[in-house]
Amino acid sequence: MSRVEAQRGFSLIEVMVATAIALVVGWQLLALAHFSIFGAAHLDERLRGQSAADRLEERLSSDAATAWSIFVPARDLNGADDADGHELDFVTEDASHRSYWWAYAYDAAARRITKYAYSPGGRPAAGETYEGITVFRARTHARYVRVRIDADRRHPTHVDHQSVAARIAAVTVTA
Repeated sequence: MSRVEAQRGFSLIEVMVATAIALVVGWQLLALAHFSIFGAAHLDERLRGQSAADRLEERLSSDAATAWSIFVPARDLNGADDADGHELDFVTEDASHRSYWWAYAYDAAARRITKYAYSPGGRPAAGETYEGITVFRARTHARYVRVRIDADRRHPTHVDHQSVAARIAAVTVTA
């Protein structure tokens, strides 16, 4: 008689238990990998949005300090109603009395703000863009302009800047 016949094999129950344990452990590892990748992608999107919001805040503060006029127009550059404040316009003048007009327009569907250079009645030229912005609202008040920018609606940071003509641009950035 050979030794192979004397060896005991695995029973059907032992094989099924081992298979069930392997499936549960494999499913947990797969879920862990999925959530890690999803979390990294979400964090990357948040960081890009926060970075864009920070750059936009710096740009708006700089523009507010040099502009002669900051306003929310009744109609945006495309002629649409701007009652929701999705566009903020600036005007300044150089030493030769040439005026320069530019605007920051928010596209909610694309989650993007685009800076446009334009002259009244002329065609706007698109410039720098800021991606990943979830909220942009601008309102003109009696003596100041208030701007709200959200990259993701978490951790609010409030910064107030005063420009030369006693205009206040209050910028709120959250991420």
